Amino acid sequence: PPSGFHGRHRRKGDHLKFTGHVGENVTLALPLPSNVVDSISLKRENSPKFVFYYRDGHKTHRGDQDPQFIDRVISSCQPTNNTVLVTLLNVTKNDSGEYTVRVTSGGDNYSENMTLIITDAEHFGAVGVTVMEIMEKIVVVFVVLVVVLVVVMHRRIGGYV
Repeated sequence: PPSGFHGRHRRKGDHLKFTGHVGENVTLALPLPSNVVDSISLKRENSPKFVFYYRDGHKTHRGDQDPQFIDRVISSCQPTNNTVLVTLLNVTKNDSGEYTVRVTSGGDNYSENMTLIITDAEHFGAVGVTVMEIMEKIVVVFVVLVVVLVVVMHRRIGGYV
C-alpha cells in the first residue's frame, strides 16, 4: 500500500488516518493490493449502506449508497500505484468517524480500517482566530485609517468646519 498522499493522510500501523476541515473536499487515497481490482467498497462503521462501491466497471447504485454521501463522492475508479482516489465533497463534522475499505482482487479479499477527522475551519494559534475574522479586522482598520486620513486632509486644506 502507498505510504502517503499529499500530507493529507498518515499511516499508523495498518490504520489510515485522513483529516480535513468543514467545507473542504477531502481526497482519500485508498490502498489496493494490486492495480487489478474486481471490487472496491468504502463503508462507514455501523452503516449497512456504502459510501462508495465499485464492481465490474460500475459505481455505487444510489439505492445502496448512504444518504449522507449521495452526490458527494467522486472517483475515477482507475487504480494507480496500487491506490484508488475517492474524493468526499463539502465535508461536514458528521463525516468524521471510522470507515472500512474492502477490496477483492483475483479471488483475494483485503480490508483496511481508516479514520476520517473533520474539524472546523483552520485556526491560527491557540487563540482560535480564523482567517475570516482576521480579514474582517483588517478591513475595519483600513476603513478607519481612510476616514482619519480624509478628515486630516480636509482640515489641512481648510475645508473642514
